Amino acid sequence: MASPQRKTRASLLVCVCLLTGCGLRIGPQPVYPRWHHVVPDNYTGYVAMHYECASGPLLLSQHNVYTIVYDDMGVFCTASSQMGMLTELPTAQTRSGVPLAYSTKPISHGVGVCCATSRSIGVGVLANRGSMFELDVAWVGDQQQYETLDDDDYKRFLIMRFGLPDVDGLLNTP
Repeated sequence: MASPQRKTRASLLVCVCLLTGCGLRIGPQPVYPRWHHVVPDNYTGYVAMHYECASGPLLLSQHNVYTIVYDDMGVFCTASSQMGMLTELPTAQTRSGVPLAYSTKPISHGVGVCCATSRSIGVGVLANRGSMFELDVAWVGDQQQYETLDDDDYKRFLIMRFGLPDVDGLLNTP
């Protein structure tokens, strides 16, 4: 027969396990939404999701996935506010359905999507555009080419795609 001390320890262990789950997750696991990027076939260059764009649709998820379909110029315009990066690693494909690698850093070779960042451009420069110009920007294409880009390439993209003035010194990373 077990001693009273042993019963007390066993009861305590059962209570601790019930309260903490003993490292086991009980119940459904959380499901985090993710982005799925669809880029034009054979597209190389920056892509940008422009937030709070009056002419764009609201972001809607289907089965916890936000599908972003970029236009031929690499831009997706949404009326939604910036959500930031979601927890799950995004996925990507071309419009014709060819899967693309997605990475937070440039991969050693091949074509893919990488290096997404959120950018804000301040009010002093952007008359009639609201308080901030919010973008998520990523690179699509040959990853070795990405390594050769500089700030001027990025600025040219912003000027050409969004009609922004010269953006020297105006880019901030939140």
